[in-house]
Amino acid sequence: MNSKLIKSLVVAAALATGVAAPISYTHAQDSKTDSKATSGTPFVDGGVIMREDKMWIMRRGRAEPLDRDVTMSNGYRVAPDGTVYLKDGTRRRFRNGERMDPGGNISQGEG
Repeated sequence: MNSKLIKSLVVAAALATGVAAPISYTHAQDSKTDSKATSGTPFVDGGVIMREDKMWIMRRGRAEPLDRDVTMSNGYRVAPDGTVYLKDGTRRRFRNGERMDPGGNISQGEG
């Protein structure tokens, strides 16, 4: 397994068990963007997850509340309310335990 996958799995396991503590999102972090994402989009290295009806973003090994839209490398856009806007214009809503990796692949985990 590569280190990014292992890191993502560890963070996801921590979220599932309630171990990871969210940190506040500051404007200093706003300036960091993923080169594959739309300008102004928050940097995301571990994907997003819905837990207890709240969206979380994984950044630098930490889970933070998702406070604005983020665009994955495949063009899917995820909103803080859990709505996913697909490239073809359709949308769907995350369910508790669902996660999306930075590539836009959705999977079901424990939530």
